[in-house]
Amino acid sequence: MTATMPGSLPDHVKIHPAAEIFPMMAPDRFAELVQDIKENGLLESLTTDQDGALIDGRNRYLACAEAGVEPRYATYKGDPWRYVISANLHRRHLTDTQRAMVAGRLAARLPGRPSEKASYDSITEASPTRRDAADLLQVSQVAVQRARRVQAKGSEALNKMTEEGRVPLYTAVRVADLDADEQETFVQRIDRGIAPSQAVPTKTPPVETPAPPAVTAKRRPRPTDARVISADALDRIAVDMAGFDVALKQIEAVDPQATADERAAWVRSMTKGIQALTRIRRLIKDTVDN
Repeated sequence: MTATMPGSLPDHVKIHPAAEIFPMMAPDRFAELVQDIKENGLLESLTTDQDGALIDGRNRYLACAEAGVEPRYATYKGDPWRYVISANLHRRHLTDTQRAMVAGRLAARLPGRPSEKASYDSITEASPTRRDAADLLQVSQVAVQRARRVQAKGSEALNKMTEEGRVPLYTAVRVADLDADEQETFVQRIDRGIAPSQAVPTKTPPVETPAPPAVTAKRRPRPTDARVISADALDRIAVDMAGFDVALKQIEAVDPQATADERAAWVRSMTKGIQALTRIRRLIKDTVDN
């Protein structure tokens, strides 16, 4: 059986954005579906919403066209987002990585964002949030964030491999941060059968330039003249006395019936006053000793 790639749906077919969060079938699976429809007919109807937009069945629509079978439709009146997720999670056996990638697609459908297919713009349902997407696809919000990172920064080939489950999410995130050439190298290695963990290109570490020797700041020589020492000490005492005076005024202004916050401010003022007095005592002592 020759594996064929699913094509694009005709422009007249309205596609609900909920239908686009799951990737199309791989060529071999699509070929099997075409053959099954040729032999057994369409066993499961395509599903549309009340406005006639297709919410489930893109692969079956294309397979019917290739098999020459007229598709049947059923209308669903509930929430199309949860319907698509429920139907596909039961129908497909997805890995954690694949479910995270679907959740990432779902989280990207913010309210008001148009569908990728311009033929259907009358979207009224607000798509789920990132948390909703994580809950619906049974993955963590961290996994959804990583998936969005791969979808935003990774190449089309990297995204395709990740959606197919060929590359685990934690590896795909590392590769998505690489430049385009390195991502292409990774994809080619995966196609050659190299394990994802071994296929990530490694960059040659840059040559480290030795840091210049640290310049030790020269300490200012301590004055030996008693008059200079005394003048410097008196200046610092004056500054601390001014601070102590401010602290005393704050203490005197406290009302005996003060609130807890006012009493806390009083304690802080007392502490500052004590610290100022301590510094004054030390400065006087140092001046006398010198």
